[in-house]
Amino acid sequence: MTEPVLELVFDRLAADPAVPADVADLVLAALSSDDDLATALAGTPTRLDPPATGHAEQRRVWLKSITDADRRLLRAAGPHEAGITEVRGQRAPLAATLDDVADERARRAAALLRRRGPADLPALTAILDEPDEGSAEEPVRRCRQLADLSLPGVDEVARLARELRDAVADVLRHDGGRSRAALRGAELLRLALEHHADGGDGPCPVCRTGALHGGWRVEAEATVAALRRRSLAAQTASTRLTALLRQAHHLIDDLPLAVTQNPAEEYGTGGDAPPVRALTEAIALLRRVPGDPVDLADHLQARYPALVAAAYAARAYAEGVLRQQDTGWQAAAGQLRAWVTAAGALAAREATLARLKAARVWLTDTGAALGQGESQALGLAFTAAPAPPAGRCPVPASPGPSAVGVPRT
Repeated sequence: MTEPVLELVFDRLAADPAVPADVADLVLAALSSDDDLATALAGTPTRLDPPATGHAEQRRVWLKSITDADRRLLRAAGPHEAGITEVRGQRAPLAATLDDVADERARRAAALLRRRGPADLPALTAILDEPDEGSAEEPVRRCRQLADLSLPGVDEVARLARELRDAVADVLRHDGGRSRAALRGAELLRLALEHHADGGDGPCPVCRTGALHGGWRVEAEATVAALRRRSLAAQTASTRLTALLRQAHHLIDDLPLAVTQNPAEEYGTGGDAPPVRALTEAIALLRRVPGDPVDLADHLQARYPALVAAAYAARAYAEGVLRQQDTGWQAAAGQLRAWVTAAGALAAREATLARLKAARVWLTDTGAALGQGESQALGLAFTAAPAPPAGRCPVPASPGPSAVGVPRT
């Protein structure tokens, strides 16, 4: 198709008030390239937005072929149409799957899926979010808590132990007792410096044997600064050690684990539940916290890896118990949640598909009209066409049929 005829397509689109702006955007993008069509579908600005004044050469670059544009629109519509069909087709089989699950939640979800009309997604989500406490016995609830267990990593706790040792070394290096004495000495020197500033040179007001003078003042000021730095460093080291001790105690106290007295009974197993018992012993050992900070660091580094290993073993054990006792709801709930998420995106997909179809219809009608020899009539009509409605991309007016190469009869 020649470029002058394509310009007529562009002009007709601008002059047609029945074409929504978002559909017009898709038509223009499809006339350009697959990339421009993808950009227009994403709702982001494209290089196809025409300026307010005429740039005929730029427009000719945008417009290529109605046939190619229709193929692009068809390709773009394919994934949306397939996705919509797939989600709708999954609804009945999913309801049948839920029928086979001996769980009240599954029964209610299946009934909702079988209702006519759009699925009640909020109601289905509410069923999925129902707490286990209301639908499971205590052993099953405990097993689920253990299966969901998450602990700080061994490397993280080892780093905390190293920082504890470093902090203790810093405190010892600065010697808090000596630093407090130095701070008192710095205060005495500060008072002497104030006395010298007020009274000038003279005998020391404390010992009465030394003298306060300019040289003494320079030395005293340097000594005060050094003593203050030493005191501040000691205080910083002490504060850091206190914070790390608090962090270590919180780590131990806040572990999401409880000491189990009777694993077989509390976790609903017929045997002794060795992994859960081993975890209980590891928890008890870790919580025997020594008072010395260095001993605490050694305690963490020695006991925490064993606790993590026991927790992983107990978690695997709990998952196995759940697989044996599960009615099938957990697996079905995973399928239902995935379907609800996909169904929640249907409205946006359907809107996009409708835009693509409307763009194809417009292109098909326009191509048919041009193919029936109406190009000249379209060009003549455009010269008297009204301006595009507000909100549409402004398109510069055509210079007329003779200017764009349409032969006169």
